[in-house]
Amino acid sequence: MKKIGIFAVLVLCLASMAFAAGGAQQGSVDELGNFPARPIQVITPSAAGGGNDAVARTVQKHIQTRQPLAVLNVPGANNLLGAMQFHNSPADGYTLLAWETTPLVLMHLSGRSDVEFYKEFEPIAALVADHTLFAAGRASGFRSIDDLVAAARARPGTVRIGTVGVRSNTDTAIRATMNHYGIWDLITHVPYDNGTQGATALLGNHVEAFCASIMDMRGGLDSGDFTPMMIFSRERSRAMPHIPTSRELGIPYSNMSRRTFFAPAGTPEVRIRYFEAELRALFDNPEFISDIEGLGVEADFRGRDDMEALISDSYQTFAPFFRD
Repeated sequence: MKKIGIFAVLVLCLASMAFAAGGAQQGSVDELGNFPARPIQVITPSAAGGGNDAVARTVQKHIQTRQPLAVLNVPGANNLLGAMQFHNSPADGYTLLAWETTPLVLMHLSGRSDVEFYKEFEPIAALVADHTLFAAGRASGFRSIDDLVAAARARPGTVRIGTVGVRSNTDTAIRATMNHYGIWDLITHVPYDNGTQGATALLGNHVEAFCASIMDMRGGLDSGDFTPMMIFSRERSRAMPHIPTSRELGIPYSNMSRRTFFAPAGTPEVRIRYFEAELRALFDNPEFISDIEGLGVEADFRGRDDMEALISDSYQTFAPFFRD
């Protein structure tokens, strides 16, 4: 009888534990309720056709959320207008942001905003690993960094190099490169508000070279109008393995920006986790992977729990460049 009694107690304990676990899980479902009950707005702080826009619209095409995503482009002030609009949005899960980890950090480090976006925005998941690329236009005749350096030394001031903004990651990359070769004072720096503008300028020969993400220059690369000279990375890109890296050229600068979805600070965790799960599910879809990698970047999922370390690493990479 004692053995039977002990066995019965164990069964009851296990049943209680299972009920409690099931109840907790059901509690999360109950907390989510019918969310989302209306379309979700996804802000991209850049123009249509840029890298953030391309990722957001690829996600929009394939994601299986209960309600559709509506992409809203809010360009201006080198991402600041869109970032501020998102910052002021309700924390209810109906507004998300498709942006990059690098400008998220640099916006405050560079002094362009008093808001510490990298601390306030809630990362949901990163979907894309995107390298910063330095490319020349066809009309320049440059086939390599050595060609550009030689031209800058021979004809000071005539080599125009575009970047996406001042005190941005691309500006930092070019300053590090030109200082490495000792020619910063010999080139003309031309900042653009976004990658789409700069790529158009490179295509029209308004600048001889341009620094931006691979995604921003995908069209010119595919057509042969842009000549890739270098990516700012420790390792070669899986998407474009023929391009040499900054590390190979001895330049003390590298950067990997991750295209990431964010929620406003204060958004209920259960709603953030809902989107994280839906974004993770995209990586089981071969068509989504094909569409993303067709943009010239790497499909690389990093969940919410990994993002704090990735953003911290980005901060540590850039902080030394902005110390007085």
